Amino acid sequence: MAMTHAERFLHRFDEDGRWEDKTGDVTVELLDDNGEVKKGSLHFVEGYCVRVEMDGASPWENHDKSPLNQLHLRLHFEGERKGLMIDRGRIVLHYTPDVPK
Repeated sequence: MAMTHAERFLHRFDEDGRWEDKTGDVTVELLDDNGEVKKGSLHFVEGYCVRVEMDGASPWENHDKSPLNQLHLRLHFEGERKGLMIDRGRIVLHYTPDVPK
């Protein structure tokens, strides 16, 4: 059985939630507070997420460029919605979020 786009995305992280490619950007679609799909990106350094950008919003990042902590995001994958939590730069939780449709 073929993996969904969301499953392929989640398989890019190791068992500790670090991005396997280590450093670079991943283009994603994020859901805003109204459930609208917005283009965005996650930026990783040494496997840890240090910045999240979403069209129409200020980026999420720490002033010292340290890994993001306790940030919940809602992503959109070809009609499938996934919630993610970033903890100390790692993707540690994924779930189906409650968002407006």
